[in-house]
Amino acid sequence: MRKKKMSVALMVGIICFMLFAIPTIASADIDLAVASVARVGVATTVEGPVIQLYDVNGVFWAKNTMRQFFLSPEIKNTGLATLLTALSLEKTVWVRIAGTGAPGSLITIIYINNN
Repeated sequence: MRKKKMSVALMVGIICFMLFAIPTIASADIDLAVASVARVGVATTVEGPVIQLYDVNGVFWAKNTMRQFFLSPEIKNTGLATLLTALSLEKTVWVRIAGTGAPGSLITIIYINNN
């Protein structure tokens, strides 16, 4: 009887861990401190601007490769203005990318670096 109670308690603990801890781990964002804006444009296959960035320091992906992202709907117009300003002034940007930073992820925060 005691073993059965221990087994049930262990199962409840595992389920609680899976419900609360795993979604938190999976939803981590990356903060890219120094990104260079390679291109800003539009495509007929997606709604909103397409952003291509270089990771200047090679922290999250190789230095000489660019990744393509999209702007979160909440920052679409102001984010586009910020990125175009950085591009025209040849400044780097600090960006928060939702999830793992895989190509196609959403950019949720943008700052222009003073460099």
